Amino acid sequence: MILHAARQCPLTHAVLDELPPGKALTHLRRVLVGTGALPARDEHLAQLERWIGTTLAARPDPGQKEVLHRYAVWRVRRRLRRRIRGTHATPSQAAVARRNVQAAAAFPDWLAVGDATLASCAQASLDEWLAAANLSQRGPTPQTDDLLREIDRDPTAIFWG
Repeated sequence: MILHAARQCPLTHAVLDELPPGKALTHLRRVLVGTGALPARDEHLAQLERWIGTTLAARPDPGQKEVLHRYAVWRVRRRLRRRIRGTHATPSQAAVARRNVQAAAAFPDWLAVGDATLASCAQASLDEWLAAANLSQRGPTPQTDDLLREIDRDPTAIFWG
């Protein structure tokens, strides 16, 4: 509250989002929402959106960042919003969305190890990556299996459209 008073700005979720996350902040936000000082919001979706922003900001390659942004925002987040239909996302739904974005980020990372890029990726590279994912110790999880099927069906739809 001292920070809020020093800033002399209205107390909003956006102001609280700028603070370091922690149990005290979570408790404060719940108290403020419970007393009506802040409007209720979907915290799991809000945390996912912040995580997407942080994850994308950490990507060094601007091209990869753009591609992953389109996938994370226009496919993963949009699909989650459509699925919850105005209700709140569950922790599991948000975790699945994060894993799907992580799986999508793993493909350009894998390409980079072989000095390839998304632009230079051939079908053989995609097939090799899919085979490696299927032969790994865990194999594709149910969450990444959907992503792998979509990539296998049409890689450009996932990463470029």
